[in-house]
Amino acid sequence: MLQGASGLLAGAGQPGGTINLMRKRPTATFQAQADAQLASWNGRRVVGDVSGSLTANGSVRGRLVALVDNSKSFVDYAFRDRRAVYGIVEADLTDTTMLEASVQYQRDTGRNHVGPPFAADGSEWGVRRSALFADGNNRDTKDLMMTTLGVTQQLAGEWQLKARVMHSENNTDSFRYAYASGELDPTTGDGLRLSRQRNIIGGSDSNAVDVYASGPFHLFGRRHEAAFGVNGSSFRWAFRGSGYSIQMPINVYTFDPGSLGDVPDGTPYFNDTKITQLGAYGMTRFNLADGLKLITGARVSNYKDQNLLTGRTSTEETGVVSPYAGLTYDLTQQVSVYASYSDIFRPQTQRSADGGTVAPVVGANYEVGVKGELLEKRLNVSAALFRLDQTNLARPDSSILPDPSNACGGVCYIAADKVVSQGVDLGLSGELSPGWQMMAGYTFVDSKYAAGELSGERYGTWLPRHNMRLTTAYKVPGTDWTLGGNLSARSQIYRDDVSWFTGETARIRSGALLLVGLMAKYQINPNAELVMTVSNLFDKTYRAAVETKYYSAFGEPRRMSIALRYRF
Repeated sequence: MLQGASGLLAGAGQPGGTINLMRKRPTATFQAQADAQLASWNGRRVVGDVSGSLTANGSVRGRLVALVDNSKSFVDYAFRDRRAVYGIVEADLTDTTMLEASVQYQRDTGRNHVGPPFAADGSEWGVRRSALFADGNNRDTKDLMMTTLGVTQQLAGEWQLKARVMHSENNTDSFRYAYASGELDPTTGDGLRLSRQRNIIGGSDSNAVDVYASGPFHLFGRRHEAAFGVNGSSFRWAFRGSGYSIQMPINVYTFDPGSLGDVPDGTPYFNDTKITQLGAYGMTRFNLADGLKLITGARVSNYKDQNLLTGRTSTEETGVVSPYAGLTYDLTQQVSVYASYSDIFRPQTQRSADGGTVAPVVGANYEVGVKGELLEKRLNVSAALFRLDQTNLARPDSSILPDPSNACGGVCYIAADKVVSQGVDLGLSGELSPGWQMMAGYTFVDSKYAAGELSGERYGTWLPRHNMRLTTAYKVPGTDWTLGGNLSARSQIYRDDVSWFTGETARIRSGALLLVGLMAKYQINPNAELVMTVSNLFDKTYRAAVETKYYSAFGEPRRMSIALRYRF
């Protein structure tokens, strides 16, 4: 994870930083691990992971991971059953050439929920966290298949060339989809209507390729680094729905999700769009002096969004240049300071009322900060100030009623006016003393409209301005126990939601929140450990998000789990 300016590496980003997700790779020596977990709401999870050489000389290595994860939910009728398998093989074709291939398959079957409504005026009305206002016989199935093929070639002068291609298919099938909307009167329980669809089938397939070369070079008696590459992708998204959009009045006090009948079949509706992207990039890291480094680079991007049903192109950008630069200086061997700038060009996937995607986000990111390694490099600390200027951020279009049969496939969005976000990010992670690990962070973000009719007003009120997190673990001396816990806190979130039916505005909110969790680990032997966790220890009731007053999910109640891990 990179905290702070992701523009130094990626050319665009968000205030919080960038997370680089890496797939598990094979190991040269044999290793295996099995995990079994039991949790609240009949949660059962088993994972197996085995890795090692497939040939005597270790030139071919493989890894296989399998997962079964079944769980009900704290929400009535909701559940999720997951099956997944992942396999990867690496082969040293020569001393300088390595080939890799991987396959990942995942299937989720379940019944989802979007959360209960607020009252018509936006207030809470004492609804149970477990209440479901949808079809209790709904069924959702999702399949994901992803394959990758890559090659790494070592070149002369410590340079290397990497190339990777990826293909993925993601298919979804939702039977008897339903959601509630309306102006709820908590006194009588009336006012909601259930929108129902018989079937919605959708899917996407994507292809991506990335080729780049990286390595050192020498200039003016110093060693520097550079990387150059091209990448591109195509993403096709299509869905088909059928059945009548039934508007069924319901009473929240007498509604029975399991008693709804089937939905008659009807005229189908379709959507089919394709997004293609192509870019070239280059980066250099100049070692200007001892402790002083300059990072410069740029990316040139092409982007196109096309409706394959109509042949119309909704968004097309060609030759968009996104430069970035960063300067770092080591004040001491333990402390460094940095400053960075990056242009932003980030395509968005949200759909507008005409079925196309909203315009890409453009803008700039500025950041200054300090990072340090203390206690003989056992403890990392960081502090950063940032400013993020962005135009065209997507937000829901309150003038369009959410409907799976519309061109958006549900909720439509519009591109917002210019938004400026400023804030501070503080972080600490590492070992405070032998056996005592801690990770802590605090982020403050103030986002406001900087142009347009809403200039000066807050943007993104559904996101907290203050976020704090703390995790700690302590190995009890002379025992096999490790004890720990975590705290997470945020300021209140709210949204001024415009009624789909009356046009009136109601404020929905979720108050300031502090959640506490506990952890205990017992080392049975060098190969086996038992881990027990409790989240939301004090069973706080809160809305995890404020989507709309018609549905906003509650956060998870107190949850307990116990897991046994064994390494072979």
